[in-house]
Amino acid sequence: MKSIHSEKSISQEYFEFLESVRDKVQSASTSKDTEKDKEIQLEKIRHKLEAGEKLTAKEMSFLKKYYPELYLKALKIQRFREAFKQELKKCRTKEEAQRVIASTYASVGEKDPDRDALLAAIGNVTKQYLNSHAYKSLPDNAEQLKKSKKPSDPDDDMFKEDEESDKDEDFELSYSIDSTGYQEATIENDSDVTFSA
Repeated sequence: MKSIHSEKSISQEYFEFLESVRDKVQSASTSKDTEKDKEIQLEKIRHKLEAGEKLTAKEMSFLKKYYPELYLKALKIQRFREAFKQELKKCRTKEEAQRVIASTYASVGEKDPDRDALLAAIGNVTKQYLNSHAYKSLPDNAEQLKKSKKPSDPDDDMFKEDEESDKDEDFELSYSIDSTGYQEATIENDSDVTFSA
């Protein structure tokens, strides 16, 4: 009787061992999948940065969580991009806009490690701006501005494309300036989640 009981115990232990091995293999497979997914997501984000495109809040959160060094680089580029857009929005003539574009290109240092990404961001924003109705409706120079008393249309947003892409995301990313510099605010599903960098 004792030998039958010990046989059941041994086979039960063997069965439990096999189950634990199976679980470990499955969990290893799952972690490999998530690592692979992270690598794929990272490549997409790197491609967007290299192309000078705006990153979504979801992409920024991903970088902050998994790749903090690249997050800081992306944050620098996104802030630069936003500051450039704000300068362009202030322009009242095409001539002034061209000066802002030229000076922004010139402001990127030759030895800046992020030079290529910054130049791509300038190019991306410039392309959006030059194709916008807001730019096309600007007077050519200050003389024409004086002649035309038409104020610019505040509803005509030259960077509508960027804002529309954010509406498709679960997150919204916005920047605000306080006394210590930039503060980044992330809003998810009407609940404020903030962090600063």
